[in-house]
Amino acid sequence: MSAPSLAASPGPTAVRMPVVAAIRRLVITMAVSLLLGSLLLTSSKGRSLGGVNSDGQWLDEFGELSAQAPETIQLTLQPSPLGVIAAFVVLLWALGRVMRGTRTDAEAAAFLRKVERWFIIALVVGVVYSQLLFWITPIEGWGAAGGFWLHPFPFATIDVSYG
Repeated sequence: MSAPSLAASPGPTAVRMPVVAAIRRLVITMAVSLLLGSLLLTSSKGRSLGGVNSDGQWLDEFGELSAQAPETIQLTLQPSPLGVIAAFVVLLWALGRVMRGTRTDAEAAAFLRKVERWFIIALVVGVVYSQLLFWITPIEGWGAAGGFWLHPFPFATIDVSYG
């Protein structure tokens, strides 16, 4: 008895090689994009909340004399785990849609290429948006005055450390 050929297998359970190739390409693109995106979503900035006057005395952030060294603040932008979770959800959704909603291999491969393009566009927009918001986030309001800044996006997180 000869082994059945994958190419000759009719029906919905047949392995469709163009679709498998498109799925592999989508998974690789998502993995590389997430890795590159995590590198591009890493930034930091900081400042000292005070200084030293001409006599060598410490000044606080309001320019008043202080007995202790001024605080420093460091803001660090890091990727959010929600990005990986969202990518996984998109991948599962795309695979489910291909399994249920496409009739031909060409239609399935085209849909997966479209998902791949939209994923890359969303990642680029998320990185640019996160970096832009990070760099316009004011450091000035974070000190002893008790400032608060709501970070309005899920693509990255900001870690605040005082020294």
